[in-house]
Amino acid sequence: MFKNNKGQSALEYLMTYGWALVVIVIVIAALFAFGVFNTPKQCTQTGGQLLIKGFDFNADSIQLQIQNGSPNTVTVTNFSSNNTTANAWFAIGEAAGADVDIGRTDTNTFLLPGSFTGNITEEIIISYSSGGLNKTEKTTCSGPV
Repeated sequence: MFKNNKGQSALEYLMTYGWALVVIVIVIAALFAFGVFNTPKQCTQTGGQLLIKGFDFNADSIQLQIQNGSPNTVTVTNFSSNNTTANAWFAIGEAAGADVDIGRTDTNTFLLPGSFTGNITEEIIISYSSGGLNKTEKTTCSGPV
């Protein structure tokens, strides 16, 4: 008579933990749906004289608003990226690849066209000259496209 109770007890044990696992899966799926686990878009730089004042990126381009923090006028001469499709660049209102002067405390917006999908991590190297010296600065943009 008591042998049959072992099976019922085991089944109740499995059903209880089974429902608990179903609830946990539903909660995790809801958190993903609300974007709790998404990383925010961010651009960080390693210091220097060019300041990133604003940024945005989507599937087609990275846009950087750069301010001159130097006491001299700087001339932006090149952008390079770890994404080979983002190496053509231009300042808004300027010809593609043209050198761009940014006066002291002035800002200019640069666009790096490319093809970006998913979560990206783009290392962008900005080449410029200031006070007769050639310099570079590195900016890393990351986040979901």
